[in-house]
Amino acid sequence: LIPFIVLIWWIFRGGVFKPLKEKGGDLNQEQADFIANELWLAMEGMGTDEAKILGTISALNEANFIKVYNAFGVKGYFGWGASYQIGQEMNLMEWLYQELDEIQFNIIKMRYKNIFV
Repeated sequence: LIPFIVLIWWIFRGGVFKPLKEKGGDLNQEQADFIANELWLAMEGMGTDEAKILGTISALNEANFIKVYNAFGVKGYFGWGASYQIGQEMNLMEWLYQELDEIQFNIIKMRYKNIFV
């Protein structure tokens, strides 16, 4: 039983969330929380609303993206976007990596290249 529990813990463990240092931006915390939740809703469950994700993120400058990234924090990811509050804890960029195709993800990564090196 112990090896099984250790295996389950290892599969679903998450890293420690390290918020990024905020550098200004014009979003307040409530707005950042709202946008982070909208992005999560576009990814959770079966199916992904890529247009909503890309449209939302494209409207954010680097400083505001950092605020949204921090507001997103980590959320349990159980594969295929199914979030059951168990699963591996992932930050916003990790969720985006899982939910978008390579081209879409690279567009976001390049847009915020100063953040994610």
